[in-house]
Amino acid sequence: MFVILGIALVWAGNVWNLPWLVYADSLAGLAVAGVILWVWFAAWPPHADALLDAAPAGLQDQLVTEVWQH
Repeated sequence: MFVILGIALVWAGNVWNLPWLVYADSLAGLAVAGVILWVWFAAWPPHADALLDAAPAGLQDQLVTEVWQH
């Protein structure tokens, strides 16, 4: 949506001779980057352990104990 709006505003700036609309494409790109960062920060905390393949707390000690008992 932001990208199409940016392209449309740049086109409108060229058609109606509004030179300040040349920056609309860059601003649309920044808006898209902002949305990507917002979604990333919202999704990171609840899924960080799964994304980093973290083991549950205490599992390493349990494995060491089991290995040394056999």
